[in-house]
Parts: sequence; C-alpha cells; structure tokens
Amino acid sequence: MNIVIDKLKKNIDSELTLAYSENNIWSYQDFWLKVFNLKNQLEQESYTDYCLWEDNGYYFLVSFFALLLSNKQVYLPPNNLISTIHSLALRNIFNFKYDTYAVSEHSNANAVLPSSIDWDALLNNSFFMQTSGSTGEPKLIERKLIQLFRETLFLSKLAKVNENSSFLVTVSHQHMFGFLYQLFLPLINGASFYAEMILFTETLCQKIEQSVENNQFPIVISSQSFLSRTSQKLPLENTLIFSSGGSVAPNIRSQYKGKLIEIYGSTETGGIAYSRQLGQFTPFEQVEIKTDEFNQIYIRSPYSFIDEWYSTGDIVNFSDKKKEFF
Repeated sequence: MNIVIDKLKKNIDSELTLAYSENNIWSYQDFWLKVFNLKNQLEQESYTDYCLWEDNGYYFLVSFFALLLSNKQVYLPPNNLISTIHSLALRNIFNFKYDTYAVSEHSNANAVLPSSIDWDALLNNSFFMQTSGSTGEPKLIERKLIQLFRETLFLSKLAKVNENSSFLVTVSHQHMFGFLYQLFLPLINGASFYAEMILFTETLCQKIEQSVENNQFPIVISSQSFLSRTSQKLPLENTLIFSSGGSVAPNIRSQYKGKLIEIYGSTETGGIAYSRQLGQFTPFEQVEIKTDEFNQIYIRSPYSFIDEWYSTGDIVNFSDKKKEFF
C-alpha cells in the first residue's frame, strides 16, 4: 500500500497534465483542488448513497474521489436509463449530477491543498459496480480502491507507463476495464488521458497522431468490437493497444503485431491474464490459477473482490509447467 500512496502523493500539487479535452487541459493540482472543493460541498448534504454516471472521464474521476473522501457510498450503474436511475432511487440512492455543484475549472494562485490526507482510509474505501452478466445474472459487486491500485502497479510495468504516456479510450469508464485503464492507470503514473470516449476510427487516428506530435506515447484502451470495425489502419509505430471484452480475431490481430495486448478478466476478479499471441495467455503477477477435472478455471488474486479461490466459469487448457493457458 505504501508504494501506491507514494505514487499518488508524488503529483498531488503537480502542474503536469492529468486530463485534456477539446477545450480544456487539467493538471494534477487542478484535479485534487477540485476534488476537495467538491468534497466540502458534499459533506454538507444528508444523502449517504450516490449513483454516479458522468460521460466526461475527468469529471467522473473528480466526482468519484470527492464522494469517497466525504464518506459517501458510491454506486456505478451499468447505464443511465431512466428506469435504472429510478430503481436506484427507490433504494434511497441519490443520482449525483456534477454540473449542479459550483466547482471552478482550474486552480488559482491562492488555492491550498489540505495538509494531510488519510490515504490508508481512502484506499480501503469501497464502491459498488454492476457486473456485465456474462457469467450469469448481473449483480452488484463491492470493490476496494486498493485492489484496483495493486493491479495498476503490475499494468504500469507491463505497458511501461510513464509521465509521457497518453491514454485514449473507445470504451466506457463506467465499466471496470475503462474505469481502471483510462483513469487509475494514468493517475498513479503522472500520465494523462483524453477525457472523452472516442467513437470513430478517424478520431482515434487523429488523437494518436496529435499525441505523437506532442512527444507522448499513446496507449489505446479498446475492445475487439471496435477494432474489428476500424475503417482505417491505426498509426501504430509509437502506440500500444489494450483490448478486452472478447477475443480479437486473427485477421485483426495480424494488423497490430507486437502492439496489441489482450486482457482476460472480469468486474469481480480484475485482470487475470494477458496475451500478446493469439489464444495464449500469461497470468498477471501474483495471480494464482488452477483448474478442476473439467478444466474450469479458478483464480486467487490480490486484485479480486475476495481473497478466496474463485471460479470464473470459463473452460481453459492450462499448462501448469509454463504457467500459461489457451
């Protein structure tokens, strides 16, 4: 936990860029000042449980940390449909709206960050996220921040993330893959992310080229569905792609030789394994894997929502000798 705390504290008053959009650039100092500004407002409210949906990744991250620091319980819904919000309201879960609060866009010269933050308490805070339902009925899963940040330490090494890395996403941060890779991975490394979800290949190509022109290393967070419908080849000379949500077809993978890392995991378990070659997966650091007589996979991981062995329901061909599975 100390490593995570040290990495978070390092840039708390930094002028390095954390997030950017078409019209704005926000520094790490802007972020933390905005978090505590919003936290002070939330502490005046009597609500205890909040539903958080925010399209802009930066405003989402500000809201998420402000809610946790003000000791609110956070629920991340699978969508923002009226029926979903209404069902949560019936359980006394208040629908949070960032734009209803008075929070300045940027810090000023007189702004001062709090002298002390209880980082241990913050990292042990929990929130609820709904599963996709791919292994059964969708359900709310409780996750702790420390579980996610432990995973980012490994991912940081895997992707060689540093202050020059720039994250671009074609997936939603409301779900675990986008949430962890777009927001937490740059936050702990002094890196930056584009705050909007990219919907079109042309836009993604443009953002990659802009990042390279700015001497940044683009890291694309995407999915097999987006990659399979790309209308033009991505500029990959200085780019890395993370993909999840299904296996990338061989003809698509061949376009991204050495530039594509496929992630196998779930909302419950976090990341389990990664693949640089078609169908061959290597477990994340500290992830233990075993199979039963039916080749059903079980994992035990510091990134998971529980400390016990957990079955994903998937069938694999596991090589205990090589610590790989197919």
